[in-house]
Amino acid sequence: MIGRVLKIPRGVCFIVLLFLLIKSPLARSQTAHVFLNPDTTYITTGNGTIFTLNVEVDANTDSLHSFRLNLDFNKDVFDACFYDTTNSNPDSLKIDTLYAVYAEEGSLMDTFPGSTFFVWELSPDSSSIFIGDAIMGANTYVYGPGVIAKVHFITKGSGISPLNFRDLVLKQSYYDTIPSTSTNGIAYINIPPSSFNLLSPADSTVIKTWQATSILLNWDDATTVYPGDSILYTLYYSTSQNFTPSLTDSIMNIKGSQYQLNLDTFTVPYSLIYWKVKAVNTYGFKTWCSPSHLRFAVLTPSPPSNFNLLSPPDSSAVAAYVDSIVTLDWQDALSAYPGDIILYRLYYSTDKDFTPSLTDSVLNLNISQFGLPIDSFTLFPVMVYWKVRALDTYGFMTWCNPSYYRFLILNFKRGDANGDLKLTVADVVYLISFLFKGGPPPNPLIAGDANCDGKITVADAVYLVNYLFKGGPLPPC
Repeated sequence: MIGRVLKIPRGVCFIVLLFLLIKSPLARSQTAHVFLNPDTTYITTGNGTIFTLNVEVDANTDSLHSFRLNLDFNKDVFDACFYDTTNSNPDSLKIDTLYAVYAEEGSLMDTFPGSTFFVWELSPDSSSIFIGDAIMGANTYVYGPGVIAKVHFITKGSGISPLNFRDLVLKQSYYDTIPSTSTNGIAYINIPPSSFNLLSPADSTVIKTWQATSILLNWDDATTVYPGDSILYTLYYSTSQNFTPSLTDSIMNIKGSQYQLNLDTFTVPYSLIYWKVKAVNTYGFKTWCSPSHLRFAVLTPSPPSNFNLLSPPDSSAVAAYVDSIVTLDWQDALSAYPGDIILYRLYYSTDKDFTPSLTDSVLNLNISQFGLPIDSFTLFPVMVYWKVRALDTYGFMTWCNPSYYRFLILNFKRGDANGDLKLTVADVVYLISFLFKGGPPPNPLIAGDANCDGKITVADAVYLVNYLFKGGPLPPC
């Protein structure tokens, strides 16, 4: 037996093996079986792990003189193989050259007392190893079962490697072929849990804490290729899409593929929560969920913001014609919820208690003002009370501040001093009587201000005379 591995070109190997195989008249009817032991290999110890597979034959293997085979594998999960390209003799193997996949002779062939010729060679792309062995001399053979070769691997990365026999040939003494079958193997190298999906709640779901106190987060089960392995999950949830550590919480060692998350930790009116899950097996290999995260919104009760009534000012008087409009104005109420819509309901009444029979309302106003027609009222003067309620999409409401405003509607015309809703010489007489003879004042007093200068004087009477008899303009306000 050759005591060290020789790196010999494959063509030379074939010639040597053929030279050693001399035709014999012997014939065998049994079918030998070649297999890997173990046929399934599980590696969980990371990069650089060395493991060995035995290439074995069964008891039906009779009179084995030589063999040759190729074993194909996934080169991506085994460390690179280095050849000495500077050596002047390319057929020799440098002693300190490191191979991630290499072979050595098995114990079965070594049981024959004579010498053996064992060779192996990696394919140029390092995805297959050729192994051959022959017992030197004629009428030399061994019987199965036993190990005919050992193949050593050094792992890198993670993945699955099929281990497939190819071009398998077993020979009897003197060159006759032994009928044979083979069973391939497989190696699982540092395999993390399988991919898994986040399921529910659906992305961008809105959760209302006044309807639910918790939320059930669901995801697919991740699976493992390793017998007896178990998977635990870590749930991460955060107000940051990038899962900034200071804004992120986690729940570790979850055994199932769901978790009931309490919502009492969310206290602000609106929280957008991002969540993701990591699966970790017993050996520390991990897989993140797909997609990278989902999100849901948590709403806590928060009515629209406070808002004030603006105009007309409280307790003011409004002088208007019959067809005039009083513009009621108030501040915008704001919602704490993104995308929320606030609508207003205006109430107006001739009763400060807003007795229903004396109260009217305007629904679903989407702006913070309303033009109130004066012809809604028939008796003047009249005190009108009004208030506003803001209502958001979720049913939360806020009343205005203060609780109501009021204004007095006086239905008059400028210059209509006697209040008969007409401009005539009688109004001139009424003003002269008020100014110089102690007669009653106009009602309202501002009705006597015909020239709109803010004062009741003889100039107002002159203004009316000019309008009535000389073609002058109407009161300007």
